[in-house]
Amino acid sequence: ETLERHLHAFVAAMIMIGTLVAGVMGWLLSGVALKPLRALAKRVDDLPIEPRRTDLADGASHDEVGRLAGAIDRYQSRLTDADVREQAFFADASHELRTPLTVIQGVTDVLLDDPSGNPADAARLQRLERGVRDMRHLLEAMLSAARRTPLQAEAIDAHAFLAEAIDIALAGKPRIASTIDAGGELHAPRREALLLVAGLTRRLAQAHATGALQLRLHADRLDLHFIAPGEATPAPPTPARADVGTGSALLDRLAARLGWRVVFASPAQVSIRRRARKSCRSR
Repeated sequence: ETLERHLHAFVAAMIMIGTLVAGVMGWLLSGVALKPLRALAKRVDDLPIEPRRTDLADGASHDEVGRLAGAIDRYQSRLTDADVREQAFFADASHELRTPLTVIQGVTDVLLDDPSGNPADAARLQRLERGVRDMRHLLEAMLSAARRTPLQAEAIDAHAFLAEAIDIALAGKPRIASTIDAGGELHAPRREALLLVAGLTRRLAQAHATGALQLRLHADRLDLHFIAPGEATPAPPTPARADVGTGSALLDRLAARLGWRVVFASPAQVSIRRRARKSCRSR
């Protein structure tokens, strides 16, 4: 009986130890077997957002993992071809859309210079001119947001940059005054930043014929305030609310491409803040 009890204990211990050893060995062997798959997953995670041809299959084994890597390479190749066609479409659209806008702008300028026109027609032509100008700026913003080329930041004189943005945004509205409180330099892609700031400035002032526009550059943000006639000086920006965004899909995409965050504290106050990457700063 004593020997039988010892044998039962021995068998139970062997079962437990055998199960534990089998589990550990299975875990180690599965880790070794899945190591190529984990390496492939890491290489896929490291791929950029932009479509790019890959050669993942070259470093993979000739098994299911290799076939999976080859499928990913072929898919990336199709994405790259589609992206090339898309960029070609944007280039053609840019040329074809600019041509009629230039024609309309030229005819409008000729009609506005005609001294025999009556004031009512002149007012309509001025609205048409502003619409054509806004369409041109939106077209530039769309093409800039859609381009795949990397953005190159440069040092820009902050005051001159904001003055140019105001000139673009307030063209045709001479009764809106503007003040700029900015010094030092901005570090940002000039063309894209100019399109965004001018677009936001135009949105603040588009419903007004008179008023005052204030632009103030801080270390971490750019504040834009519009003061309608009869209003007091605006209060400091309030904390961010739910209405984050420009209100324009094209300007939103352009802000995302720049890595900037647009926050409306009120319909007449907007702040532009930089996100993780330092594409806008003053010094």
